[in-house]
Amino acid sequence: YNSNANNSTNNSSNKKSANAKIKATTPGMERVISSLQTGSTSPFIISNNTNNERKVPSTIDEMQQLLSRTGASYESSIVSAVLRRYRPLSDAVLDAVCEMCPSPEDASTKFRTRALALRDQDGGSSDNDSEFKRIQESVRHCKLGEDVPTVAHVCKFTSTNRSSVTDADLLQLPLGSDPSSANMIMGIARVLCGTLRTEDIEYHMFGPRYTKSNDLNNAVPKQTIRCYLLMGSSFVRVSSVPAGHICAIYNLEGLQLKNVTICDTMNCMP
Repeated sequence: YNSNANNSTNNSSNKKSANAKIKATTPGMERVISSLQTGSTSPFIISNNTNNERKVPSTIDEMQQLLSRTGASYESSIVSAVLRRYRPLSDAVLDAVCEMCPSPEDASTKFRTRALALRDQDGGSSDNDSEFKRIQESVRHCKLGEDVPTVAHVCKFTSTNRSSVTDADLLQLPLGSDPSSANMIMGIARVLCGTLRTEDIEYHMFGPRYTKSNDLNNAVPKQTIRCYLLMGSSFVRVSSVPAGHICAIYNLEGLQLKNVTICDTMNCMP
């Protein structure tokens, strides 16, 4: 009995089965077709056009057309072709976040009550105290509205090159300059309440060590900002960002602070 010869035969047959081309009629493909009919990405979300080439295949013939069109004939290539087309990773992750993670309001009221809250005020008049409590309550419930104060917290700063920023109002670079070599400092922020707006309002900038007792001369910096939507590694300018969202903010590099609390009124705290 030659065990080496037997093992060689088995390995050869395994390789042949692994390299065998898969068709829509291959046993097991009916389960793939059935699985495609369920899930988070509905065919009607993809398109309501019955002639759309991205229509989810529901028959063996339609599945074979998909395999022929994409050139997929092996297990790994079929999985990639089907998932990229009908179950994109970005959509799957976003659906999971929406289904499993708490809403911004629930996060601030139930789960992260200390992290998503303002420091208690250490002084000030009774009028200032009542205004601060109104701001504190708005932050606690992630309120949104025209009469709601705006508060945002910049937790970190990051550097990006000019070529990654979409903003028609940025100053033009000198002729012949390379946009990829021109850096911009962006602050990554979460809007805690209200609506953060681009260049409409001068916001007060509270550093992490700010206290009312030390602010005898009202020395809190005040300036306008630019808001950007984060799109992967790109930044797209937007006119406003409502409560609960994360955004990037430009024009904070002169503060030289590790983190900043932004508010449209003076009666706030970090």
